[in-house]
Amino acid sequence: MKTLSDAELRLKDVTLVGQYALQIAFESGHATGLYTFSMLRQLGTVDRG
Repeated sequence: MKTLSDAELRLKDVTLVGQYALQIAFESGHATGLYTFSMLRQLGTVDRG
Protein backbone atom coordinates (compact mmCIF):
# COMPACT_ATOMS: atom_id res chain seq x y z
CA MET A 1 0.00 0.00 0.00
CA LYS A 2 1.40 3.39 -1.02
CA THR A 3 1.89 5.94 1.71
CA LEU A 4 1.27 9.58 0.84
CA SER A 5 3.77 12.21 1.88
CA ASP A 6 2.82 15.15 4.10
CA ALA A 7 3.05 17.43 1.05
CA GLU A 8 0.56 15.27 -0.88
CA LEU A 9 -1.91 15.42 2.01
CA ARG A 10 -1.69 19.18 2.42
CA LEU A 11 -4.97 20.96 1.69
CA LYS A 12 -5.02 23.44 -1.15
CA ASP A 13 -8.69 24.45 -1.11
CA VAL A 14 -12.03 23.55 0.45
CA THR A 15 -15.29 24.43 -1.29
CA LEU A 16 -18.77 24.31 0.17
CA VAL A 17 -21.14 22.26 -2.01
CA GLY A 18 -24.73 23.28 -1.35
CA GLN A 19 -25.43 22.95 2.34
CA TYR A 20 -24.50 19.30 2.66
CA ALA A 21 -20.89 18.65 1.64
CA LEU A 22 -17.34 19.86 1.09
CA GLN A 23 -15.11 19.33 -1.92
CA ILE A 24 -11.49 19.14 -0.83
CA ALA A 25 -8.54 19.89 -3.12
CA PHE A 26 -5.12 18.61 -2.13
CA GLU A 27 -1.68 19.93 -3.10
CA SER A 28 -1.12 16.63 -4.94
CA GLY A 29 -3.74 17.75 -7.48
CA HIS A 30 -6.47 15.38 -6.32
CA ALA A 31 -9.83 17.10 -5.94
CA THR A 32 -12.50 14.54 -6.77
CA GLY A 33 -15.28 13.45 -4.50
CA LEU A 34 -17.68 15.10 -2.14
CA TYR A 35 -17.38 14.72 1.60
CA THR A 36 -20.82 15.06 3.17
CA PHE A 37 -21.08 16.56 6.62
CA SER A 38 -22.70 13.32 7.78
CA MET A 39 -19.72 11.26 6.61
CA LEU A 40 -17.20 13.72 8.09
CA ARG A 41 -19.07 13.64 11.40
CA GLN A 42 -18.87 9.82 11.45
CA LEU A 43 -15.14 9.90 10.66
CA GLY A 44 -14.62 12.35 13.51
CA THR A 45 -16.21 9.99 16.02
CA VAL A 46 -14.28 6.82 15.13
CA ASP A 47 -12.78 5.20 18.23
CA ARG A 48 -9.05 5.77 18.09
CA GLY A 49 -8.42 3.42 21.04
